[in-house]
Amino acid sequence: KQVTAMPEPTAPPAAGWDDLKPLIDEELDRLPDKLRVPVVLCDLEGRPQREVAKHLKVPPATLATRLATARRTLAQRLTRRGVTLSGGALAGLLGTHASAFAVP
Repeated sequence: KQVTAMPEPTAPPAAGWDDLKPLIDEELDRLPDKLRVPVVLCDLEGRPQREVAKHLKVPPATLATRLATARRTLAQRLTRRGVTLSGGALAGLLGTHASAFAVP
């Protein structure tokens, strides 16, 4: 049979951006500078990693490691607060909503 209309599946309500932003802000503030600054520059400001590595005077591999550590730490801390995101999903979320953050 041909279906004329597909019913929408029911899904539990997802936390809205307005609910997540304060939690992410708090957890970003808790990161040490060496982890927070790369996230701010790369994920929130959208700067290329090579440019940020040069600005911070660290090798690109060091910057990549710090970004991965920061994202993983943020994801773990947010999970403990009831928000489940992978490090990659968190990076995408930060990039998508970068203008909503007050960059220190």
